[in-house]
Amino acid sequence: MEIIPAKTPKNLSVFCQKFHKQTLGFELIITENFEEISHFWQQISPNNNIFLQNDFMRVCMQMPLHNTGQVFGVFLRENKPEGIIYTQHKNFNLDESRNGKPLAASHKISKKFKELLARNLEINTLICGNLCLTGENGFLFNENINAEISQQLVFWAMGRIKQFLKKQDIDIKMYFLKDFFEQKNALVAEKCTQFAFQPTMILQIRPEWATFDDYLLALHAKARARAKRAVKKSAELTKKELNLTEIKHYEKEIHTLYTKISQNADFNLYVQQNSYASVLKQHLGEKFKLIAYFDNNNLVGFCTTIENYDKLEASFIGFEYSYNATHQIYLSLLYEILHIGIKSKSKTINYGRTATEIKSSVGADAFDMYCYLRHTNIIFNALAPSLVDYLDKPETWQPRHPFLDKNTDNQEDNQKNNTHSHKKIKEEVEEL
Repeated sequence: MEIIPAKTPKNLSVFCQKFHKQTLGFELIITENFEEISHFWQQISPNNNIFLQNDFMRVCMQMPLHNTGQVFGVFLRENKPEGIIYTQHKNFNLDESRNGKPLAASHKISKKFKELLARNLEINTLICGNLCLTGENGFLFNENINAEISQQLVFWAMGRIKQFLKKQDIDIKMYFLKDFFEQKNALVAEKCTQFAFQPTMILQIRPEWATFDDYLLALHAKARARAKRAVKKSAELTKKELNLTEIKHYEKEIHTLYTKISQNADFNLYVQQNSYASVLKQHLGEKFKLIAYFDNNNLVGFCTTIENYDKLEASFIGFEYSYNATHQIYLSLLYEILHIGIKSKSKTINYGRTATEIKSSVGADAFDMYCYLRHTNIIFNALAPSLVDYLDKPETWQPRHPFLDKNTDNQEDNQKNNTHSHKKIKEEVEEL
């Protein structure tokens, strides 16, 4: 394969190669220092996804995930940028990632073999996308590059990044491409194993919801009563949006509460650094919000959101578990995020993965997102479906239907609510 040097700034860490499949003439610039290619990146970065824009890339540079490296790439054709790719790399220890949680046996792979696999398997993995985000945040191409070719270019780039990292004694064994709303046939053709790893929960905000009360009016009786209880219980706590100075002041407490939640997860792929919230606020400004809950001046919970154009992304949360019983703090934080979504006039809220049933009770719907695994060894790649079976822990949950016009499980409630006048329901809401 002919190596083509790109016209790039001096001393740039570069590995360039001509693409040789369906189209020719592409070059790839890869670097661990985003600023070296930021001028190229700016020309491609989307106007509808903050997570692939320069400001967020600088967040990634300044505050990488714990024990996680990253590589930025730009695709050029005739020295003109045509696409971008963001990757992370991490040595995964599967036993550590599951936080000590027991494994369930399945028809594909025994519990005993899973335990053995977890204790002994460490894999240097190259990830296309961002482990701490849900969604398609790994690559983007100009509209003139069709979907199939863009997927082929991305997979080709993963191989070049693997070679780049090999020079630093980082031996990548696994490719992981994450979070696509649609299946990627070109990746399957590259012998990647496709799987849907937990749905993401997305709530559609209706145009008529100008306030949180309007949301409550759309709920059936049981859901509305449940929301009222949560709001009343959490009203005993003091709620405040923190500015940058305040976030820095409470940095240690924020990270401690976040860690309590992340360590309780069945499977956790990443750990944020202590100053992550501060760096987000510094670079994103008003687009990033942290709402803190205090009890007698003690921080007992918080939620964070990122305004991503007409979408609101629920970022990370933290709380004292004891306040769930006394103040329904987790449910209250979900409603707090909804408050922010309505106020910001967002069209959707992405609540992310996990806790699907309680998020469903708020009104979020489940959407499958496809991920792809490929081992660099042909024999081990044949075993990838078994590894996916280990990773894939289907959650048994009952979808909820809290809205009057969507409720199929509470027909009695619908009939009861239909006899209520709009004025009566509004009176119930105003009791809050």
